[in-house]
Amino acid sequence: MSNNVTTKGIIKSMTIVHLTISFIVAITMGVLYTLTVQSGKQLSPSLDYMVLELILPIIGVASFFGARYLINKRMKQIAKDEKLSVKLEAYKSGMVILWAMLTGTALFGAVLFYLSGRLNLLLYGLMAGVFILYFRPLKTKIARDFGLSPEEKEQLN
Repeated sequence: MSNNVTTKGIIKSMTIVHLTISFIVAITMGVLYTLTVQSGKQLSPSLDYMVLELILPIIGVASFFGARYLINKRMKQIAKDEKLSVKLEAYKSGMVILWAMLTGTALFGAVLFYLSGRLNLLLYGLMAGVFILYFRPLKTKIARDFGLSPEEKEQLN
């Protein structure tokens, strides 16, 4: 029974972390957009910052695939007969890495938009924010990613 309690606790903490990160990204992007619009900055900026529109997606894609690589590497290191709580802790740490990478991309895009006024940078940041929402912790995703046995799926629920 204690394993079930720790499983619920791990999933609950993952959900809280995910919601917190999503909320912080949404608020930060909204505030920076509002500040930019209210400051009267011209939203059709010069071509000086165009290189940022090339760099930001490259950083975003590289950080996403790097985080997925780390998650897959951690999941492969865990034995199939390991306890469910150990598997969930590894999954949690991997997902936090992924969320952090996506958050960095989203906030970097929002800050670059604030500094340059290029709307595409904000849109790239918003796409990273949508990916954060997409990778929310769901029991079905966890079961699928680890290939959990029916007993472990029952413990997960």
